[in-house]
Amino acid sequence: MVAFPDIPFPIWGMSVQHASGLETTLHRAVDLVPNIGDAIEIAVSLGFTRILTSGGKVSAAEGASVIRQMLVQAKDRISIMAGAGITADNAADLLRICDLREIHASCSIAVNDVNCKLIQYGFVSEVNKQTSPENVAALKMVLDN
Repeated sequence: MVAFPDIPFPIWGMSVQHASGLETTLHRAVDLVPNIGDAIEIAVSLGFTRILTSGGKVSAAEGASVIRQMLVQAKDRISIMAGAGITADNAADLLRICDLREIHASCSIAVNDVNCKLIQYGFVSEVNKQTSPENVAALKMVLDN
């Protein structure tokens, strides 16, 4: 198995084992490794069902070409799900460029938290995010077309 510093492969494998037949998603860890192709092979060998990725970039739109390469390498052995910064404005292009079957989107908007004490104590940041029903509806409309 290829070694990546600071990546706890034994814990990944234990997570898959503990899932006991449920689908498992490797959440964006591959975006942090120097060789995403090797990470795909490790995820397959450990039995993950899918990899959530932005293609090693801050957003999936920026990493679209890498995500496309990941899909080619993964074939039908593991699903590649694009995520990070997906909106109704960029989803259609991303789906077309990458030929994706799955995407992940928070559809969130920034909201100001009115409870200053929570901010002062560090329990929440000054700006939090919450899912926007309008953003969900807009993304669904893109996906349905």
